[in-house]
Amino acid sequence: MDYFKSAQSQDVKEGDWTMAAVDESAVPPPHLAKRSFEEAMLKWDVEAADVAIAGYVRSAGANEVFESMARFGCRDFRSIGHKAIYVANGFRTLQCIGWRYAEPVLRSLTYALLNHTGEPNPSTSDLAADRAGRV
Repeated sequence: MDYFKSAQSQDVKEGDWTMAAVDESAVPPPHLAKRSFEEAMLKWDVEAADVAIAGYVRSAGANEVFESMARFGCRDFRSIGHKAIYVANGFRTLQCIGWRYAEPVLRSLTYALLNHTGEPNPSTSDLAADRAGRV
């Protein structure tokens, strides 16, 4: 997390991607947030997952959200297993700094878990990186 703010600032200077504000009009209601998040993740739908994780974080506790995130952190072997490490370290960090900071951390983590740069949508493709995680 020490590096996060300086890296974020550098990204802005370089014109790289930065996380936009949450589209509040699309955030699912609390009773649908978890299902919306999991459906968006299964479809590899970045926009739907972004608003869904915001709603999920706002309506559920850390343990419940961690359980969902862990499932998706282990489903593919892109980034040589680092997605699972990102999930673990994200939650370890939140245990130290507090759940009140969870929304931006988990929105960023959600983007990382959906990364499949240069490949077709994994939900509609049979890619080697996804085979071990298919149920």
